[in-house]
Amino acid sequence: MAPMASVGNVKAVRDELTQGNCFSINVWLIAVGQVDQDKVFPTPNINREMATIPIKRGEIMHQFQAIGDSIKENSKGERGEITTEVINSLELVMGGAGFQLYKFIEEHAGDRFIVIYQDCEKRIRHIAGTCLRPMILKSFIRKMDQEVTAITFRFENIALSLPKIYVGAIVKQDPEQVLVDSLTLNLVRGKEQYRFPENTSFTNLISVTGITPDMYGAHIELLGGSTSYPTKITSGDEFILVDSLPWYSSFGFSIIFRILDSNTLVEVTGSRNIKGAIWYDEDEGGIWDESYEDGIWHD
Repeated sequence: MAPMASVGNVKAVRDELTQGNCFSINVWLIAVGQVDQDKVFPTPNINREMATIPIKRGEIMHQFQAIGDSIKENSKGERGEITTEVINSLELVMGGAGFQLYKFIEEHAGDRFIVIYQDCEKRIRHIAGTCLRPMILKSFIRKMDQEVTAITFRFENIALSLPKIYVGAIVKQDPEQVLVDSLTLNLVRGKEQYRFPENTSFTNLISVTGITPDMYGAHIELLGGSTSYPTKITSGDEFILVDSLPWYSSFGFSIIFRILDSNTLVEVTGSRNIKGAIWYDEDEGGIWDESYEDGIWHD
């Protein structure tokens, strides 16, 4: 019974959380071939939240705007002779009969995807599939008659791994560049990733600006880009860090924050990544290169 402690008590919920038509039209598809296999694929934290999916340089996450409330997301599990067999499915309906939809069908029928989709009203994004257990474009139905002109796509996978909450960035453009030696992080509406440069000296980030009320609850990702003089973020009123551990904008480092209010960012637990990182250590007086299997020092 010990493992049940992590589940806890499950209470009843309000009708607003059980009624249908609860998904919006925003869907993003990531082909498995777009994922950068040289980087660590994120794992969910204790809150079932997943960080940014690493995709190859030059690739983007493609958005599909489905017909409103057309998404159907289901899982079915049944105990067999040896284990529980689970089928996860996701359906969405795309309106019209455009060139891009036909091209997508002809080139990607049967392909493997990671699918991100978003709740209506709330800012919560869900993610289904991983590199090892992707969602396969199992079937499609193209319909053009008196009732509707649309295409229904059905994605499936077989895995005892239900959808998670996606708090990572939607990679659709290059990250916003932070100014050299900047003491302030200026957020820009519509930008979800911010890359720090190489500074001319060690720099401490002390504030954040540009936050508007419609950005509350959203997530942003900070990317490091320094090998000698990184920007340091310490826990305080503006930046709330897990266990008050500081973060450095060293090359290969990344971290995700949730926007709490007009001047406060809260670190998402488990979102830090140091795979492939390179940074200067003030105490040791050298450069630590994490891109090697066990790490290596450079004087």
